[in-house]
Amino acid sequence: MIAGRQWTANDDIYVKLLTDNYEKGRVLEESVAGILESFHPKPHWVFDNGPDLEFRIDNKTFKAELLNWAITSKSYPVRMKRMLQNLRECETKAVICSFQVIFTSEQLSMLKKLRIHILELGYQIIPDYMWSRIKDKFGKRKESERTLKVLKNQVMSFFSRILSSSLIPSNHPLVTRNRVIDHFIRILVRTIYSITGRNTHSNTHEETEEHKDQ
Repeated sequence: MIAGRQWTANDDIYVKLLTDNYEKGRVLEESVAGILESFHPKPHWVFDNGPDLEFRIDNKTFKAELLNWAITSKSYPVRMKRMLQNLRECETKAVICSFQVIFTSEQLSMLKKLRIHILELGYQIIPDYMWSRIKDKFGKRKESERTLKVLKNQVMSFFSRILSSSLIPSNHPLVTRNRVIDHFIRILVRTIYSITGRNTHSNTHEETEEHKDQ
């Protein structure tokens, strides 16, 4: 705070907004990093410079930007420029976002031209402690074990596809390719089992409960 300046109600609003944005970014970053912990992703703080997610496989680098934004948010030119800078100098890059509509058609074309993979989650994750004060819950899910299961299934399917097809080159030794693919298959099987449960009745119950959090 500037010396001699009085704290105002606007300052309280700004701090609250900053805190909420931090927490929304944190919940997605920590969740995705936890899902991919076997790849030892580089630690990252929400407001740090650099990519939100970064790890290496066989001397090749993967980077991703994670955007846990509301469906009404927009990716302005300054933010888009910073995002593209964060994704430079790596073999495989991606954007994991709540909704693709945060980008303009021109921005989406640019991402495609730069071969940046996009995973659209279809929802924004809201930290548990914030859920009760969210009035419009359209397009939102509460932070919970159930939401994490859904996210894990999406992330593992996405990464198994793009890593096996683009991060590992076609002329790479077959044993390495098989090791990476087998690793994802094992995790995917465990993920699918944890989501579907032991029988169709438990699966139906889970789907019914899922709507209660939306």
